[in-house]
This record gives sequence, structure tokens and C-alpha cells, in this order.
Amino acid sequence: MRLIATYKGHTANVTNLSIGSLNSQIVSVSEDKTIKVWILQDFDTPKIIKNSSMTVMAHEKPVNAVKWSPDE
Repeated sequence: MRLIATYKGHTANVTNLSIGSLNSQIVSVSEDKTIKVWILQDFDTPKIIKNSSMTVMAHEKPVNAVKWSPDE
């Protein structure tokens, strides 16, 4: 396994992530109590579209798991 990209946005450790079925989005969750959705320009060269990450919601405790819905 090799590192192919680093995305900045969380302020604490990322605890889990999930890739959408179309490989155009990544959702990540963190100990910073946030969920972020990252929109990718191209999964083969994982470059985030400028200003495309968004914080979906802030929780009261760290978030540990995430999963895409099959009907995304």
C-alpha cells in the first residue's frame, strides 16, 4: 500500500472513511466530531475539486464509523 493523496480539513485523527460507488466522493469521519464529504475530480488521480470539501455536521462526541447508502 502506498500514499497517493493527503487531504487537509480535519483537526484530529480520521477514524474511518468510505468511497462512493461512483468513485467521485469520499466521506471521512474524525475524532474532531465532524463528517466531511470530499468531491474528487478524478479517482485515478485523486485531486479534490477546489473548495469541494464540506462539513456535514458536528457531533457531541468523536465519530467512529461511516458508510454510504446503497442508493447514493
